[in-house]
Amino acid sequence: MKRKLSIVVGIIGIILIFAVHTRSACDPMTYWETQSAEFHQFCGYGSVYLKDNNVWVFNEESRKRFGMPPEWQDDGLKGAELVAFRIEPSGRQRCHGAGQERNCVPSYECVLEMYINSDIDIGNTGNPAMGFIPWKSSLFTLGKRNPELAEKWERTFGLKNTQLLVSGHVQEGGVKTISYDTTQKKNLTIVTMFIDGRATLLSPEIPRSIRFPVVSKGFHTVELPPSFWQRVIGLHRSLPDIDERNWRGGDEQDNSLWVYTADFAKRYHMPPSGISKELEGALAVAYQLIPTGRPSCGYFSDASNCTGSRVENIFDMYIDHSIKLPYRSYDGLARVNPGDSALFLREQNYRNKIESEQSKWNLEYRANFIYRSSKRARENSDKWYGWDGGYFRKYVDNTLWGIDFSLVGLKLRIGDSIHAFEQNFLGFVDFDRWAGKKEFFQNTIHVIHFPHYYLKAIIEYDDLHNSDSGSVIGIIRGKYDL
Repeated sequence: MKRKLSIVVGIIGIILIFAVHTRSACDPMTYWETQSAEFHQFCGYGSVYLKDNNVWVFNEESRKRFGMPPEWQDDGLKGAELVAFRIEPSGRQRCHGAGQERNCVPSYECVLEMYINSDIDIGNTGNPAMGFIPWKSSLFTLGKRNPELAEKWERTFGLKNTQLLVSGHVQEGGVKTISYDTTQKKNLTIVTMFIDGRATLLSPEIPRSIRFPVVSKGFHTVELPPSFWQRVIGLHRSLPDIDERNWRGGDEQDNSLWVYTADFAKRYHMPPSGISKELEGALAVAYQLIPTGRPSCGYFSDASNCTGSRVENIFDMYIDHSIKLPYRSYDGLARVNPGDSALFLREQNYRNKIESEQSKWNLEYRANFIYRSSKRARENSDKWYGWDGGYFRKYVDNTLWGIDFSLVGLKLRIGDSIHAFEQNFLGFVDFDRWAGKKEFFQNTIHVIHFPHYYLKAIIEYDDLHNSDSGSVIGIIRGKYDL
């Protein structure tokens, strides 16, 4: 009996040891492990993974720090620790020509993302932690209609006059910096910029560099090696349906679904078709389907089974500046960028991990819990139904740019088409204060009431823009011939 017991204990011990080693082998993952359906399955995470849409180059130290592939290391990279390039969709249409000759195609940008040592002065004169110029946001459209508004965020943005040099010569308009962030990776500043796609298609041997004007020292220069440009050309060739018409020239058309008050329409030159007397608690709301540019792969344990670009359902809510929501921010700005390349960088040493003051968990769930309620529950019950919390994407306080509204951006899907017309309340609750208490749903800080017809229009909008092609549903139907 004792012998049998010792055998059982031994087997259990072996299983536990194997489980511990399995988990330790999976955390942290190296880069190639994050891109492997088989490894994800081995770790018990399922086979589906996000496919990286970036081309990389980095130095030896960064390769070791993030577990990156040695074949992409190049000591010819100077002035930055890592650099990523991608061709990213904006979610808008880029239209060329006029009249009957007018032709619209999906709009893209060639994006260059640099990771620069935070101790290096790159000439930032703005918010020391982070800054951005609206791109994949309804603010982009509002700025086009109101140049004086766009001028406010252009003026306060901290990284201006970044230059592209080709063979040592400055290319006017070659790059435009749109964001920087010091909060994601320890000792690194992530700088995101657009680059003229034509410059990325030159011969790999033609020298190209990025120059940051620094007031005190002249310039900081990032030199990019030929091996990087060779892989960039390879990325272009792998996307034959995306060419210069997608990322250059033309006029970008907004695809957002707007609703706003009459005062907002008058002040910001918006068309009268979006005016509603039913909208309460917000000056305006804009709904968009924002593509991340990244597919998901590995469905049915097959790495070749991939969706198209994943899409996020984003509500931008413009709120009167007198209403203060307790979002943690850096001098009026808080932001989670779902498109940047940092998602694919895994710290191999836990000591390098940093916990931001506005960590993702705090922003998404703790500072405010976001929920919807049916009108019937609000009027006839002492409790609201709470479900489907929204994921935080950005918060811009009115003080950041000296404007008369604050903006909250949330990733949020409305309910099913049968009951969505009743789910027209969005409440903000101080989760830290009321979590676990029976008064939770009665203590909203602020409530937004959406017009019924607006939510119905969103359902139709989603149906129009969400086809089976390249979707999870499309993959399932293809596998089972449905």
